[in-house]
Amino acid sequence: MSIGDSPTIKPGDRVKVSARGTFMFTVKDIDEDTGMAMIEVNADSPLTYPRPARLTDLVPVED
Repeated sequence: MSIGDSPTIKPGDRVKVSARGTFMFTVKDIDEDTGMAMIEVNADSPLTYPRPARLTDLVPVED
């Protein structure tokens, strides 16, 4: 990916909140009008919940 390219992120994708991010999240929903996504941490915990994140902050996680 070159500078200025923006990856297409869609529901179900795994992402980090920045390139240096430690935790992986799953995209649950995207609002293109506001540029926001609802993401949920990938953890084996009953306390996971969706939280908002700017699409511009999300970095796809390679398989």
